[in-house]
Amino acid sequence: MGYIMHSKEQGSRLTASAIGWHRIMRPPFFLAVQFFEIDFKIEGAGASNKRVRIHIHGIGYGYTIQLSLFMPRVPALFIDKLAITIPLDGQRRQEVRLAVDDSSEQWGDFVSLASLRNRSYIRQFRFTTPDGAVATLLLEPTNRRNNEFKLEYSPNNFGQSGRALLGEYLQVILGRTYLEDIWNAKLTRLDVAFDIRRVPLQDLLITDTKSRKSSIIRGVEGKAESYYFPFTGTNQLCVYDKLKEIDDRLGSPPTNRKRAPWVRFEYRYRRLNRYTLANVVGRMENPFHNFEVKQFGMAQARISVDRLRMLFDACRLQGLDAVLEEIPDIAARATYSLAYRTFPVPIFWQRRTSIWGGLRAAIERSLPT
Repeated sequence: MGYIMHSKEQGSRLTASAIGWHRIMRPPFFLAVQFFEIDFKIEGAGASNKRVRIHIHGIGYGYTIQLSLFMPRVPALFIDKLAITIPLDGQRRQEVRLAVDDSSEQWGDFVSLASLRNRSYIRQFRFTTPDGAVATLLLEPTNRRNNEFKLEYSPNNFGQSGRALLGEYLQVILGRTYLEDIWNAKLTRLDVAFDIRRVPLQDLLITDTKSRKSSIIRGVEGKAESYYFPFTGTNQLCVYDKLKEIDDRLGSPPTNRKRAPWVRFEYRYRRLNRYTLANVVGRMENPFHNFEVKQFGMAQARISVDRLRMLFDACRLQGLDAVLEEIPDIAARATYSLAYRTFPVPIFWQRRTSIWGGLRAAIERSLPT
């Protein structure tokens, strides 16, 4: 049997082909040669359940076999929170203020006065969709050096209808150029996130390669529910149990019903005044490259499963160096160190470059329409 194969990858598209032959000897003196040719294409970084067509051609006959290739889907990046400030010149500033006042009666069902802790703006409004999604609108900064108009909301909570409604209101007060205003607005906060399903938080071990201090938030039962890397700062990775966060926010009582694990990776940017939505995609580096993630599984070391679990949990909560310091035997330290190094890297983390490549699409999906 022999084959010749070549492949080419361009972005999220993979094209490969193979040509092969196989000799079959059948007694007494029969020789058959089967030729086959395989061509397949896999397109789309988030492709799953892509069908692959394989063509097989032989001497005197030809037939086609269609197979289904199941690929793990790349988690979709989305914007969890967005805060921007829009500069307005003198004349337009007055026009926007008047538009807000004039629209108060027509939009009274959705726009209401708000009393927020933010003392940087005099006029504060809350925009609420019929589904309960909320956006905050602030006008008239107390510091004249600040931009006139600030918009803050969680796009992930706004459905298509909610974003359309918000866009309709912004067009009323900002005019037809409201989308251009948003793209050129200054960023003050940007939270980018993706979700992992069916992987428990306790099966993930996360390490900050920059060796910054981190923190762990535990629940009532003592289990880790959230990780912060670093524990303070303007830029921060938060990894947390999303189901638990929802239960705590809604005040839901504990339940014995089994639910599929749901973990959220969320990177929070603050104080991004030098960035706009239009240029942030090309200027920001992938923050996920600053972290290592391992998943509990079999490692290349002669250690029982129970001891592997203990090692994994200890490293997850204390770090490898702290764990190894407690092991006096040199050979045992080497064995545990090998086990740690060979814990598998989850597939989703191997594809973090593709995840981050969806930033612009995530921003576009988050904007009012």
